Amino acid sequence: VGIHNLDISTFIGGEVIVDEDTTGYQRADASASQILPNAGAWYNFSPARRWLLHGRVDWISANIGDYDGTMWNTNIGVNFQAFQHVGFDLSYQFFDIDLSVDKSDWRGGVNLRYSGPVVAMTVNW
Repeated sequence: VGIHNLDISTFIGGEVIVDEDTTGYQRADASASQILPNAGAWYNFSPARRWLLHGRVDWISANIGDYDGTMWNTNIGVNFQAFQHVGFDLSYQFFDIDLSVDKSDWRGGVNLRYSGPVVAMTVNW
């Protein structure tokens, strides 16, 4: 159990041209930031001195005023400690954010999902 600061910023921009008349480029920004409680669990297992198998699940869900959202983050993988302070990680990640906003001046939402392999270099001390 812990907290996360969820900070999302986005924009939409464009130009409308009708019969060679233009509105000029217009841009509108929207952002939201909120500290949210989260629940998570992780497990690490080292079958040999330089190898680490790991998995984790994180979940946040909140309904605060005009904002309603959920975030999932899961990861499972293997890490090889090639050197004393440097390792290499291959894992599979699933990340999903579903956020909706219902305000008088902005109605909409954010749906972001990533799932796939992650290759990383790890540094530890």
